[in-house]
Amino acid sequence: MELCFKPAFVQCEKGRDCYCPDSEVRIIVPQPRLRTSESKDFAKALHEIVKLFYSEMHGKDWEAFGELVKVPYGENDPFSKVLQRAAPFLRMVRDTRDCLDHGNLKGVKTLDFEPQPDGTIMLASIEIDFRKSNHKRCEASRFMEEVARGLLDCFEMIVVHTCSKNMQPFAGMPMTVGLVDENYRKAWYARFAYGAYYENGQFVPCG
Repeated sequence: MELCFKPAFVQCEKGRDCYCPDSEVRIIVPQPRLRTSESKDFAKALHEIVKLFYSEMHGKDWEAFGELVKVPYGENDPFSKVLQRAAPFLRMVRDTRDCLDHGNLKGVKTLDFEPQPDGTIMLASIEIDFRKSNHKRCEASRFMEEVARGLLDCFEMIVVHTCSKNMQPFAGMPMTVGLVDENYRKAWYARFAYGAYYENGQFVPCG
């Protein structure tokens, strides 16, 4: 299951899309210790941020948010495309937590170290088949690393698009959220910033 969003993109002014190529900054979690209950809390916090911009999201899930975004922006808008990939992942995080915390051993199977026919040892693993969420059996440590990395990607891209879509003009100048160049990233430790575009297409961050 693909959990990252590459190339990452954000809708810019004048119909342009800002792309973040594969060689760009990746968030690495070398030794994840993320429990499923914590991952659901992470997704819940993201949901609370979204509700600040879209009050209609009270009591609704991520799939509903994807449908909500399609109405004003269209199915092919970058924000809609991000949610098409993020919604199933965030649902899987929720379903996995529900199964593990409530002892549903049919929806989520966890297996101990297990010898394989070729003589190798399969590490502790997890397999998910619950509601609409499915994930083939894989090492539990690798699964949690993918979840941690995927949650960070979801948080970044959903917040970026949400802010960009709700940006207000400043002194008559259209403002947006754009991808900053390498110098700003090193100085600010951020990939995106509030700013505007010059006529030549150059993004100028403010702040």
